Amino acid sequence: MCACVSQLRAIRHATLPAERTLAGPRCGRGVGGEPGMGWGAELAPGGLGNVRSNLLRPYIGPVTLAGPAWPLWAWVSRPTSKRIEESVMNHDVFFMRVGHRTGIADEAMVAELIETVLRELGGALSAHAAREVSERLPEPLAGWLRERPDEKIGPGAPPTALYRQVGRALELEPGFAVEFTEVVCQVLGESLGREPRARLGEALGEGWEELFEPRAADVGQRPELAEEPGVIDRTTRDDMACGEPGSEHPLATSSGAQQDSIAATDSPHQGDRLATSQGKPARRTLAEGKPGSSRSLNEPHR
Repeated sequence: MCACVSQLRAIRHATLPAERTLAGPRCGRGVGGEPGMGWGAELAPGGLGNVRSNLLRPYIGPVTLAGPAWPLWAWVSRPTSKRIEESVMNHDVFFMRVGHRTGIADEAMVAELIETVLRELGGALSAHAAREVSERLPEPLAGWLRERPDEKIGPGAPPTALYRQVGRALELEPGFAVEFTEVVCQVLGESLGREPRARLGEALGEGWEELFEPRAADVGQRPELAEEPGVIDRTTRDDMACGEPGSEHPLATSSGAQQDSIAATDSPHQGDRLATSQGKPARRTLAEGKPGSSRSLNEPHR
């Protein structure tokens, strides 16, 4: 313990401001019960909370500093798993896109549709190809794809075989079976990325590759986004977040006035106005007029 405290003090003097002082180490137990190998930072109130990382691993336990909470870590590299490193879409986004594009509001029905399509699709792949594709997917999607249905399609079958299997399993009309299956395959292609998507099409055979093409979207000044996994699920850019600044008909480029408007004249403020005496000299007012009419009733023959 004394050696640990001395080491911490040496690190503190080398890395931290002078006004911050150690309140004492808290060495916790980490994975496997090893002392001083904790994964989370146990900080004072108002601190950053628990810190967890798949990429980094501390070799000393977390400590608490007097004053504002400050975690003291020394890190070493820790390799990540292939699933975490390569996965590009979580299952919530996958479900959301399928539900949005099919128009199915019931989450349970969306899950059943995705599960059925992935299981039947896994039956059209070899065991090796299904395992390779599943490594790019989060759970439970990966598990559904690895499952082998009792009446599997088999490698080399056309896409119509997948439509029939999905329609039979979910008791769907042929049109709905085709539409819903294509949506799930489209979102699957978006989640895989370009190269894995191409390998999946090659593994299934001719006629399958276009099923996994990402949905076309208006990506503005970045057309390369249309080829990236997880392409935005939007066909217009009319929202404030992604729209272009300015109006479609800005005032700077619009015409100055309507036809025959006084605003179009060189001096729009000249002429008859109620608030000024300037204007036409032949102004007739009650104050300047004479009493009586020009054709009085008293003089009918005038």
